[in-house]
Amino acid sequence: MALWLFFGIVGAIATALAFAQARIDANAQPEPHPDLIREQVNRLKSSKQQ
Repeated sequence: MALWLFFGIVGAIATALAFAQARIDANAQPEPHPDLIREQVNRLKSSKQQ
């Protein structure tokens, strides 16, 4: 019986952590890739020169 209680508690903790991780992932903003940032800067510079 103690073993099942242990598994139940561990399962509840794992479930809570999984829900927390899903919520964090849902609210996270993606990090822009450095190459994309350079490309945008180059476009902005070229548009200012024209």
